[in-house]
Amino acid sequence: MRPHKFTSTQEYNTSLALRRQYVADAKSKEAPSFAVTGIIRSSELDVSKIALYVKRQGQATRSAVASYDFPLSAEDVQRVYHAGLPSQHGKGSETVYDPTYRQAHKIKPPYFALSADLIDASNVLNTLPTTLKLEDKRLTARLHKLNVYATGGFFKPHRE
Repeated sequence: MRPHKFTSTQEYNTSLALRRQYVADAKSKEAPSFAVTGIIRSSELDVSKIALYVKRQGQATRSAVASYDFPLSAEDVQRVYHAGLPSQHGKGSETVYDPTYRQAHKIKPPYFALSADLIDASNVLNTLPTTLKLEDKRLTARLHKLNVYATGGFFKPHRE
């Protein structure tokens, strides 16, 4: 729920190397399999008009759905964090949970929703093809999950 800040030069360089590798893969004749993550900055859209809806997993009643307005308070971030489950990560061909590697909780649809489509509202799909040198490709995007990091939470830089 907070913008990612690089914690070290190594993390920044890892991120930059991954992006360069992706661009190189995209220019090759082979179709890469990839995912791109990023941050939609508040300057790019009016977040005050967006609400986040979260339902704690295992609760079946409609009243279990909580609504949060942006920007979220620290208390709201904690509530959203605790509504999720510990976030796993890929390690080779496995999906594992290792709190020394990643400290975050995840919420997947249908346990979270937004009142507006951030991707459409931010115009990111119109700028991303140029950024990635894929002007001749049609890109689609969808929200896959919401990762929530509490104070001190992290995801160590890595390359899969």
